Parts: sequence; structure tokens; C-alpha cells
Amino acid sequence: MNSCIRYIRIMSLISSALAMGCFEYRQVPLTAVPIGKDVRVTLSDDGYARLVESVGSDMPRIRRTLEGPLISVEAQQLLVGVSSWVGRPGTREDLQQRVAVPVADVLGIERKLLNRRKTTIVAGGAAAALVVFITYYVSGQFGGTTSPFPEPGQGESVQVPIRLRE
Repeated sequence: MNSCIRYIRIMSLISSALAMGCFEYRQVPLTAVPIGKDVRVTLSDDGYARLVESVGSDMPRIRRTLEGPLISVEAQQLLVGVSSWVGRPGTREDLQQRVAVPVADVLGIERKLLNRRKTTIVAGGAAAALVVFITYYVSGQFGGTTSPFPEPGQGESVQVPIRLRE
């Protein structure tokens, strides 16, 4: 049972390592961002002030940098889906509020992209950890045994008493 718990913990650590740190945001032109992709929009001071004034208490966690999927791009404004509430960790509960941002208020836009170097390092580390774990498990230190079977000793004879009748 104890080895099973260790196995689950190690596998959860490996999956957590694979899930984190593999993405980065890179500055891109506004025309290069496809609809539906995750973006980070940085607002000017005036744009941020206008946004805070317009949304008021509807979005308590409003920041100068908005992150979320790009919903639409028009000549005058962007529509970004910003998380306004996130559920428990490990669930996909996420409420998004659509925020319209005038293009004139945007200082920069970044697209969320896969960082191949970090992903390779994390995947290599996870693979190495898995190899170490399997080696440790197979070697017997994880709850099994590596001791050889006992050498066969003198054969035992079983004598069954038999009565012969005459």
C-alpha cells in the first residue's frame, strides 16, 4: 500500500512538471493573433483608468494586463475573454467576462506560445525521473526483494505407513 502511495505521488509530480513552465508569451503584431488563441494585452495608463471606470465592481480583479482568449478583432477594438472567477484547483471551472479594449489603449499584445526549450528540459527530466523510479521499483528497494531463492537442501522424504495384510 505504501509503495502505491509513493507511485501516485511521483506520477503526480511528473505530470505537474509537464504541465508547468512550457509556455511563454511573445510580443506579436495585432494582425498575427488568430481568434481563439490566448493573449496578454497590456493597457496604457489612460486605457487602464477608462477600463476600471467602465467595469467598476463587475470585475474585482481587473489589472493593467489582461490575459485570456482573443474573441474578436475589429478596427477600433479587441474583445478578450478575461477570467473573472476560477473554481477549485484541478477543475476546469472558469467564468470569463468579455472585455472590450479600444485598440488605441493597447501598448502591446503577446501571444501564448509553446517554449520548445523548456518543454524539452521538463520532458527530459520527467523521463529521467520515470527511469529512476522504474529502476528503483525493479531493484526491489521499493518493497520487493532481490534476495535469491534459498538453495534446495537435502530432500525430504515422506514416509507413509502402509500395513500389509496377509
